[in-house]
Amino acid sequence: MHIVAISGSPRPGSVSSQILNVAGNLLGSTQHFTIYEALLELPHFSPDLDTEPADLAVMALRILLREADGVIICTPEYAFSMPSVLKNALEWIVSSGEMNEMPVLSISTSPLPPGGEYAHTELRMVLKALGARSANENMLCIGATRKKISPSGGILDAAITEKIREEVIALTKLMHNTNSEHDTIATH
Repeated sequence: MHIVAISGSPRPGSVSSQILNVAGNLLGSTQHFTIYEALLELPHFSPDLDTEPADLAVMALRILLREADGVIICTPEYAFSMPSVLKNALEWIVSSGEMNEMPVLSISTSPLPPGGEYAHTELRMVLKALGARSANENMLCIGATRKKISPSGGILDAAITEKIREEVIALTKLMHNTNSEHDTIATH
């Protein structure tokens, strides 16, 4: 199984990227885990530019998602919203449909206690519009990150690590169920 992780923050070493690294480590060696790191290479979305052949950066994102069995997105909250670079990336896959029926785990982070719930709500609305299948019915919002995550990326709160573990397990179960459904459809 192949999981693609997308950080809503293109900044190297961001909290969102650190959370994704923790999630990847929790998966173990049974899953192929790829962190997409080219948000800033995508052109600004415009329906007029969404043509075939697609821009090379757009095509690379679409191919990566086509090859994925599941996706983890972790976004920070900026001004009560997800960052525009993440929204831009998701807009590039609306017409091509790579996220349709894709199992997705969504996570938000914030240095404030609520944990980016506005950004998370917005992300989930966009994922719903894309036809993604949510792996976590409850939002995973990690707040007060300056107190819970060390500068080196270690999680200082065992409850956060356990919650990420639970959500990663839910994602892998949804991925297996989705693959079983596709196998059943293919045999009929």
